[in-house]
Formats: sequence, structure tokens, C-alpha cells
Amino acid sequence: MAVHELRESANSRTNKLQQEMSTMQDTTSSIKAEWTVHMEKTESNHFEDTSAVESGRKVLEEVLHNWYRPLLHSVFFFFFFLFLLLTIFLLVSCGMLFFSCTLF
Repeated sequence: MAVHELRESANSRTNKLQQEMSTMQDTTSSIKAEWTVHMEKTESNHFEDTSAVESGRKVLEEVLHNWYRPLLHSVFFFFFFLFLLLTIFLLVSCGMLFFSCTLF
């Protein structure tokens, strides 16, 4: 009888161990499937975010370029006009530029 009880105890522990192993395998499979879905979503979001950033960068670059070019031209013409006025002023003040004015 003692041998029979030992066998039943061993069988019971074996069955419990097999059930625990089965539960662990099921849990591992479930976690792996959830992890795969999570990684696919993460990769998709990363791709979308990267695309959005690149698109925004291009738009910003275009806006700045369209704003910068006219500004650069305006600044250039302002300083060119200022240079001409300064040159005329210096020439007049040094007596190197004469305007003939006749009144009637």
C-alpha cells in the first residue's frame, strides 16, 4: 500500500507540474502575441511620426525660404539705398559734387 500511495502522489505531482507547464506555455504564447502586436503598433507609430516630422520640416523650410528671400532683397536694397545717400552726402559735403541751380 505504501508503494501505491507513493505512485499516486508522484502521479499527482506530475499532473500538477504538467498543468503548470501548460499554463506557462499558454501565458508565454499570449505574451508573445501581445508583444508582437505592441511592436507592430510602435513601429507603425514611429514611421508615421517620422513622416510627419519630415513633412513638417519641408513645409517649414519652404515657408522660411519664401520669407527669407524677399527679406534679403529688401535688406539689400535698403543698404544699397543708404550707401547711395551716404555717398551723395559725402560728395556734397566735400564739395566734390556741384549742382547748378538757376533761378529764372
